[in-house]
Amino acid sequence: MATERLRRGATILSVSLVMGLLLTGCEPPWSAPAGPTTSGAARIADNGQLEFWLGAECPAVGEIRAELTTADESRRVLDTWIVRADADNGAPVEYVRLGTAPDGFDVVNDVRLSWDEAELVRFTLHPATVPPSDERRYYPDIPIRASIVVEPVLDSTNEPGTDRWYVPDRGWFSAADYHALGNDDTMVYPFCAVPAGHR
Repeated sequence: MATERLRRGATILSVSLVMGLLLTGCEPPWSAPAGPTTSGAARIADNGQLEFWLGAECPAVGEIRAELTTADESRRVLDTWIVRADADNGAPVEYVRLGTAPDGFDVVNDVRLSWDEAELVRFTLHPATVPPSDERRYYPDIPIRASIVVEPVLDSTNEPGTDRWYVPDRGWFSAADYHALGNDDTMVYPFCAVPAGHR
């Protein structure tokens, strides 16, 4: 069963990558679009919860939503977890443990399903005070969205050490190696730490 889920997850990632390249209009041989990208990372916390790391602290987060879904085309939502900031101007967030409200947040809709029963977990973080802008691509002007395929994270027991995070489409990294991604040709940055010149 686990092997089958892993195969499906890998197929979905491959199809998503190809579709993304097609939509950007790249001609073969395909190459990544110019400019930075953002990516969070995930791992299994010591208490078995799914932990999502934004890579850097995001200020003034108003709402966090996690949807547990299938990985087929329908993206059928199996369960939804929602927490909302106590203060109107939001609260800072760097780590999110699915099922536990971060400091400064209250649970609006609790999760009932175990996260490892889903195929995808889709995280969305909404800024508290900044309306979406057509001129900017990064938080806080637009919400943060990230999809974590469950199966590779479940396979984290095969990875040595505890300071390792699964970065979608790239693999497992220590925290230091994750931050070094911004220095190579891929220009992968934390959600809230894209250099000003790239925004």
